[in-house]
Amino acid sequence: MTLFRFFFVLPILVFFFSLSSCEKEQEKIQQEYFPPPREQGGWRINTSKEFVESLGLNYEALQQIGKLSVFLPNSVVPGYDYHNHSSFILIKNGWIVGERYLRPESKTFQQYLSSNGKSFAYVLFGILMQKARQDELPVKELSEQSKLYDPLWLTHGYPLSDPRKAAITFEQVFQHIAGFMPETTADGTQVETGRDHWSYYGDWVVGHDAKFPGTGKLFFDLGKPEQWQGSETWGQHQGAYSSIGFSHLGIAFRHISGHTADNLLWYLLLDPLGFDGVSYHAPPGPGYHRWNTAGGLRMTARDYARFCWLLLKKGKWKNEQLVDREWIERTFRSPNYPNLRSNVDGWLGKELPKDTLRIFGSGGNFAYIIPSLDLVVLRCGRTSNELAKRFEEKFKRQLVLILRGKKATGRKFK
Repeated sequence: MTLFRFFFVLPILVFFFSLSSCEKEQEKIQQEYFPPPREQGGWRINTSKEFVESLGLNYEALQQIGKLSVFLPNSVVPGYDYHNHSSFILIKNGWIVGERYLRPESKTFQQYLSSNGKSFAYVLFGILMQKARQDELPVKELSEQSKLYDPLWLTHGYPLSDPRKAAITFEQVFQHIAGFMPETTADGTQVETGRDHWSYYGDWVVGHDAKFPGTGKLFFDLGKPEQWQGSETWGQHQGAYSSIGFSHLGIAFRHISGHTADNLLWYLLLDPLGFDGVSYHAPPGPGYHRWNTAGGLRMTARDYARFCWLLLKKGKWKNEQLVDREWIERTFRSPNYPNLRSNVDGWLGKELPKDTLRIFGSGGNFAYIIPSLDLVVLRCGRTSNELAKRFEEKFKRQLVLILRGKKATGRKFK
């Protein structure tokens, strides 16, 4: 080949090689992805401006909300280390493209996620239903319409502290319309009594703790939260937010399966997802109640993202349908689950996709999951709830700017 031909052909070869590389990179991005465990590499990461913008996201808006997320003031509670950490992660097409931590050690710190734990309990119930259908549990039938106080799995609840409890279904617990003692009124006035001060955790949950009799009587008839003055409205859904209701699940899980709730959580859900580990906040005391299924979980932000990614993939992980797909899809279709709130009615924001699902817990711990955009974004910390509520509104507006892409403009948040 002459020198002329070489220099003529070389640019063409470089062009086609670059084109082929770009096509392979795009193909890799579009392939179904599940992050391996941390010791095998963990999440794939590319936070460069070029890559972020190639995915159609606004880089400047992403940097701004990341900074605000971690530097949002944390409330100070002596003796609790998780008030010294906060984190932010945005994942697009299986890539971490935005990630910030308040301090370096926050990256591997197991943060207390408060009521986000309810979402884990909800998903675990879906797994148990699936196993009941496959004849892998001691119980033969289990569904969201099953009675919570079935003597087969909630013998500790008898005799009933309120006869109306006999008709409560799991679905009513998930929707916060079962009538259990609420945490607060709609205006924030404290209602719940006895948390962490019970005589015995199990008695307190089912209404048998003489020191705190408030958990014994229902505040309204089943499915009729409008009977109680303090009920809340979340879009078109009305209810009374109750952690006590969700606390029942851990007790029931043990008798449904023969295993404690924390063991079920690990072996049926967290371990298959490649979690580094999990710990528990304020265990309810002696006995088998290690995990209070109303919350109680501590984990790293990256591990929390694995759970969110499972929801985005509609319960699938690698080649296994870990959770029944319909159980997850029903959640995306319904506005009636405050802990896994769908945007099907636009309540989260008209500018966010209708398939957006939001998980929320006190302290400003929340995640937004958008399957149509292959995107998960989350923030973990321990901010006062009033400040966290105002911040989340800013967060959503900034998220819209991020999704609008490179040309998005908007006033900077202060």
